[in-house]
Formats: sequence, C-alpha cells, structure tokens
Amino acid sequence: MNNALEQLERRRALSRAMRSDEFSVRAFDAHGALTPERCAAVARLVGEFGAIHVQHTGLTDVESLKPHMAALGFGADARFSAGGRTSADHQPKWVAEGVRRMDHYPAELYLLPNNEVQYQRFGPERVLFFCQTPPEVDGRTFVHRAQEVEARLRAAGPLGEALLARFEAHGLMIETGFLDARHPRKRENYFQSWQERYGTEDPDEAIARARAKTDEVDRCWWRPEGRAADGAPVMTLMTRIVLSAFKRDPETGERHLRFPRLALGPPALENGHRRYPLGDGEPLSEAEQALLMEVYLATREGVSWAPGDLVVFDNVRYGHSRESFEGPREVFVGMAGVVWDDAVAPEAPPPPAPPAAPRRANRGPERSPLYAPLPVAELLAAPLSVRVFDARGELTLARCAAIRAEFARHGALHVCNTGLRCDRAAELPDAVLDGLGFGPTELFAWGGSSSGRTTRRALNKTLRATDDYPPELWLLPHNEILYQRQMPERLLFFSARTLDPATG
Repeated sequence: MNNALEQLERRRALSRAMRSDEFSVRAFDAHGALTPERCAAVARLVGEFGAIHVQHTGLTDVESLKPHMAALGFGADARFSAGGRTSADHQPKWVAEGVRRMDHYPAELYLLPNNEVQYQRFGPERVLFFCQTPPEVDGRTFVHRAQEVEARLRAAGPLGEALLARFEAHGLMIETGFLDARHPRKRENYFQSWQERYGTEDPDEAIARARAKTDEVDRCWWRPEGRAADGAPVMTLMTRIVLSAFKRDPETGERHLRFPRLALGPPALENGHRRYPLGDGEPLSEAEQALLMEVYLATREGVSWAPGDLVVFDNVRYGHSRESFEGPREVFVGMAGVVWDDAVAPEAPPPPAPPAAPRRANRGPERSPLYAPLPVAELLAAPLSVRVFDARGELTLARCAAIRAEFARHGALHVCNTGLRCDRAAELPDAVLDGLGFGPTELFAWGGSSSGRTTRRALNKTLRATDDYPPELWLLPHNEILYQRQMPERLLFFSARTLDPATG
C-alpha cells in the first residue's frame, strides 16, 4: 500500500511540474459566431489536419452548441453513444442529447494519452470537446498525433524499435474490474459496480451478460474481495480484452498507433485493479514505460481553454490527454462515426471509381491567358486555420524558448497575445528578438538595402520593412529573398498594430 501511495505522489508531483510547459496548436478563429460555413470549414480542417482548436465561437453553454452539432459532423445520424465507465453515483453520463460528461478522474493527475472509448473493439471515429467552464488553473486538453508518437519511438533506437515490434506482435491488453455495490469501500472507486454495469443483482446473470459482450470482453472471472458490512462475501467481476495496437486507415492505407495505456498506479481496489500489459500478459519494463512517457510528453499540442472553445479531432490519427487542474472544469464531449479494431473489422468496400472525363473534339491545344486573374474575393472569404502559440500576455525568456522549440518541431507558428505594446515596429525589444533567435549574432546578412526587389527600409539594426507592393495585389507563395544563392533560414513577421482580418 505504501508503494502505491508513493507512486501516486510521484504522479501528482509530475503533474504539478508539467504545468509550466507550453505548446502550440492548430487553431481556427470563428470570429464570434459558428456560422454554417465556419462549421463546414471546421469539419473540412479536421479531415485535412486531423485536429483543430476552435476559438471565439460565441458559444455560452450546451444549449447554444446543440444547433451546430450536425454541421460540425456530430449530428444524430452519425452519433456514437457507447462508452463510459463512471458510476451514476458520481456523475450522470449525459448532459444533453449527443453531449456527455467524460469519465471522472482525479483533478490533480495528468491523464496520459489515449484514444476515446479505447477499451472495446469499436470506438468513435471523431471526437468533439466543448468547454463550458474553464478551470481556474490549467486543465488544458492536449492532442497527440499517433504517427509522431510512433516516429519518436522508432527514432529512440533499439529500445523503441523493439517496443513497437512487441506492440505489433502481441497487441494491447486492458484488464479491469467492477466492484460489488455492497463493498464497504465502493465509494473510493468511481467506476460502475458490476450490478450497475450489467443491470442485474444476480452474479450468474452478470457474468453471463459480461461474456456475451464479446466486443468488450475476451475473458471474465470473479475476484474475491472480502466481506460486506453485513458479513456477506463480496466479489469483483474482472474483465480482460486484447486489442490491435495499430489501426490502418482503409482510405489512405496509413497506419496509426493506438495509444498504449500506462497505469496511474499499481492495480488496486480504487482503480478497479486495472492493468495494461501487452496482449501476451507481459508488462512493459520500467525502461519501456519511461520511454513511452517521454514520447507522450514530447508530442503534446494544446493551449488554454476559454469559454466556448471547441477541440475537434480524428480519434484514429490523434489521441488526447488532460493536464491537472484546480477549480471547477466543465468540458463535455460529443462523438461521431465508428471504427472497428482491425482484427475484427470487415474489409472496407473499394472506393467508387472516379467518373470518366468527358471527351472533347480534337481542336489542337487550347491557349490559356498569360496571367489568370485570382478570385481574390473568394480567397479572402475562405475560412482558414493556423498553428498558434498563445503567449498569454508576456514574451518571457521561458516562453521565447518554448516558441523556438515549437517552431523547430512544426516549422511555422503564429504567436498571439504577446503583450507587446509598440507604436512602431522598430520598437520591438532587443530581448525578444534575441530570445526568438533573431538577434545580432544570428542575423541574416541582408546584402544592403537593395537585397529586395524594392528598396528595403531599415527600421533598426535588425528589422527591415517588407517589399513595398500595391495593397490590392495578392502575393503568391514564395521563399523570402528567393532570387539569390543564399537566403535566410528563418523569418519573423511583426506588426505593431492590431490588424482586422479583412485588411490582410
């Protein structure tokens, strides 16, 4: 018991220490209202990138979210309703039709990455989190890209390669138990009792119903747990299932690691005697667990919640975790679609053949105009996303270091809420430029004021004005200083004024 408490305290200490870590996330700004067009854009962006944090939605509560669920891809026709282990004695499952509470876990613990409804052979394809009330301290939801987790494990060398091979060969096991409702310490365990889980007071009927749930259970048995207050013996109904460690996308053929679970502590009555060994029953070694934890922490993506925010993600390409928090936190979940474990899923039907292109008369090559006009109005109206780092009002040295780390990881960042107050761009502080990697020692040799196609104005020793082009032109993608044999490796754009999106 002392060992279990020590491990729990270590997890709590780790959770507290992680609160200073900061990351970026791909964000979509709804500009105060979830219009049908913006909802459709969110659904499209999830399909393209796999995960999106939707900000400034104008949503205030679940009732205001409900009219948008279908447009976001979570309508009644696609709704996924299975899952959930928390006893109704601790919290009711449903908040509204299609919107439920997440399983209850202690607020002081960082919950490690997992796929939603991970402990059965089928789960939701897409997940939506809605923040009605952010916590007073921290409580971010992180998403983790499965292919990045696998790539980092592989890059760790022989230990990571061997671990992935074990996942492939044996799959993942999840073993847990449902206590008797009469157990004197049942209140310490927030999962359902076996009576609640299987809807009966009869032990023989309960284990028969458990065995019949072949999508949730490979094997089940009774575990003696002592006696109830009246002296009657009490038993825990133990269940076990082995699942494939990888899920292959039937459309793209890409393979995605199903997030192996790490226990919050050793098996104990409080956590339903949960164990997460491999499918052959062998637990992960301490070195394997440490590597997996390191990779999980290195793959976090997420920023702080604000009221009304959404996080929408693909439950195959991404897993999710939650950091510890203080104060009330109301983050609800919606789920849609269904994906099956590859060991039991029927083969996907072949995609329909594309329609044949219409034939045209052979009139020789068609000439196109030298310059085709760009549909500027359509381009300006297109809802887009960007990878955002929220500096939360101050560019400290620690945040500058975090920005550089996120930039190295993703290649491009939009840094918002910097707290910078400058009347002119030339007043950008030297300490910020140094911290972000644009100080004098790392400065690109501009080649003088004529290194651009128009004369570059020097704003100070470090900053230059961008080339002066007419504002009505849409400037097509390019590399900066593209027309000479050396060019800068990194760029920083800074505006001293807050610009309305319509002004470019």
